[in-house]
Amino acid sequence: MSDHEVRASRPSRPVIGAVVATVPIVVATVRALARGWTPLGDNGLLLLRTQDVLTSNHPLLGTWTSASLSAGRNINNPGPLWFDLLAPFEKVAGPSVGFAVGVMAANVGAVVLAAWAAQRVGGETASAVVSALSAGLAWSMGSELLFDAWQPHSMLLPCWALLILAWCVAHGDLAVAPWLLGVASLLVQTHLSYTYLVPLLVGGALVTGVVVHRRGDGSTRPLRPRRAVVLATVVVVLAWVQPLIDQVAGRGNLGRLLAAGDSQGPRLGAGIGVRLVAAVVGLPPWWTRPGFSGTVETLTSSNGPDGPVLPPVDLPGRVPAVAGMVLVLALIVAAFVVGRQRTDTRLRAAGVVAALGVAGALISTTLIPVGIGISPHQMRWLWPMSAFVTLILVLTVV
Repeated sequence: MSDHEVRASRPSRPVIGAVVATVPIVVATVRALARGWTPLGDNGLLLLRTQDVLTSNHPLLGTWTSASLSAGRNINNPGPLWFDLLAPFEKVAGPSVGFAVGVMAANVGAVVLAAWAAQRVGGETASAVVSALSAGLAWSMGSELLFDAWQPHSMLLPCWALLILAWCVAHGDLAVAPWLLGVASLLVQTHLSYTYLVPLLVGGALVTGVVVHRRGDGSTRPLRPRRAVVLATVVVVLAWVQPLIDQVAGRGNLGRLLAAGDSQGPRLGAGIGVRLVAAVVGLPPWWTRPGFSGTVETLTSSNGPDGPVLPPVDLPGRVPAVAGMVLVLALIVAAFVVGRQRTDTRLRAAGVVAALGVAGALISTTLIPVGIGISPHQMRWLWPMSAFVTLILVLTVV
């Protein structure tokens, strides 16, 4: 066998990196099941609705959301895609094993999808860095959350995959758009915290990708536009047909969600919103494990004369927060400048996604209702966003 044949038979570095990054997820799940893990609490409720898939009680919506307390009416997360994804595993392997393995498979799929998209846009180096950051995010979450079906935790790695897919699309690789829209639909349907971030990120990436593709200065991969449009349309229709059926013939949850958007009372505001984003994205310990468990604390609002009042928030002060955000902005600008100097359209596309993500994060935190307080689960997308900023730093330096 020639040296060329030997090299061809070996797994590529991106494949090795992706496999290594998924090992902690698989090990954590197998270990928990060996110890007799059973879904309880929120996991138990999610299991019940997963078991309803393709029965007479088939879910057309996501779970009830605590945003109902601020809205003053019962509302659900927009759609049931999370139940649909977990149902085959539960029906084949049972409520404990199947449910945990389903979550594990979703997280493994997110890591592999991120590595694949990074390979398409940035080659082996980008894929290796993305897989390393995937493993880092898994470490930050801790082993017990790697098979946790609760939406704020289970959507964290898919959110990371979304950022990498958005980077790929923003670089003009529009063939990836169906994947981007599919993951985006999963996130928005599964947890309301993605309501503002995902549409801005996806819309901006698609517009940028179309412009770059027409100019011919982005991805050189072949594209069949009609096929990409048809596939993207099919993905969106299939993803949203169930919530639309509910809107027309059921409870009308989508309409209730739109109406609730104007009736959730006081919002967190820019002052605290900027400090929250800076605490995770712009300042240490960033996206690492100490920050995952300690940067944002859970606070319960009290009733004041003018409405809900939050207790003092343990976050970086205004000056450190602004300094942290200035550094993030400087890094994004540097990505554009260095990308132009190197004629590196990939780096500029990453800068676009980072700018969109940070803007979406600032908008999302500013608009968080404070009727019952704040909690880290309302903003877990900050950790993948922070990891993406780290990716920008590495790509700019390397």
